[in-house]
Amino acid sequence: MPNPMPKYQRNLPNFYIAAKGDSQNYTSPGRGGGKKSFPPRNRIQHAETLKQAFEKALENYQQQKLLREPELSVEEAGFYLEFQIPKSELKALEFLENKPKNIELVAVKSSDESEETVSATVFVPEKASDFFALKIEAYRDKETEKGNPKNEPLIACLDDISLGTVRALFTDNLSSFPSSESQEVWWEVWLRHGYRESFQRIAEILNIRTTEHFTFPEREVVLTLTSITTLSRIIINNGLIAELRLAKDSPSIFFEMDMQEEISWVKELANRTVIAPNTNLAVCLLDSGVTRAHPLIEPALAPEDCLTCHLAIFHLEVELLFYGLISGLSDQM
Repeated sequence: MPNPMPKYQRNLPNFYIAAKGDSQNYTSPGRGGGKKSFPPRNRIQHAETLKQAFEKALENYQQQKLLREPELSVEEAGFYLEFQIPKSELKALEFLENKPKNIELVAVKSSDESEETVSATVFVPEKASDFFALKIEAYRDKETEKGNPKNEPLIACLDDISLGTVRALFTDNLSSFPSSESQEVWWEVWLRHGYRESFQRIAEILNIRTTEHFTFPEREVVLTLTSITTLSRIIINNGLIAELRLAKDSPSIFFEMDMQEEISWVKELANRTVIAPNTNLAVCLLDSGVTRAHPLIEPALAPEDCLTCHLAIFHLEVELLFYGLISGLSDQM
């Protein structure tokens, strides 16, 4: 027979659950029912309003095409559409995409127009430019087998449609959007999957400075120094960009330094660091140890205060560490 579990002392201020739980049969909660309600719309009027907005966006796109630069027009030609959707109708977002036609939802953010609205930006390939127009017309003219307007889950939830711009792809806090279109700032350029090499070629053509990049399952992010004006040139000519954010401070520069550079930075920081006297501070570190000889640690950690606890049973070790931490905090309160 297997050895019984060892009995540990229960004299420490921890929580222990001695009683066993009771088993009960699982009952699936009800999913509700009834017809899904959509924003109240005058069907014909709403369809005509959206159709006019879409046609205006398409007209603006045709004007943009006249500004296209052949060397920047890479990958699949297309344009961005920005949709305004009530926050109560976010389910409609899933109907904006169409994978067979390569229509992709790229950015969702709070709307500029209302706190109760979100802005959803979609890339539409040129060959699928009539996709949403046909959806709107079907909503206006056709019914489902149940007698509801066709495409109602999408079209009834749209407040407006417009041609997407750099601002439509910006998903950071809108208050931080650069006020100058010509000023160069560092951006996180989130690229659609598989388009990083194409973006790098365009960056070389436009003399855009880029640094490291980060890869995610569906996006690649390139840190880029450029302006709104230059970004506008890019999105007019191609659909490489999915999302834009302002670049955040990154510690990657320190990870890439050689040993001599690291030593120089540490010395410079150590010369500027002032250690407060008589601090009553304790740190419990669940790790393999502390390198006390480090120039930034040694001034703040006295040898007699650098303690290590080695126990054979990890469970008991954790109990003792938490007990010591709780006791230390209690002494300071």
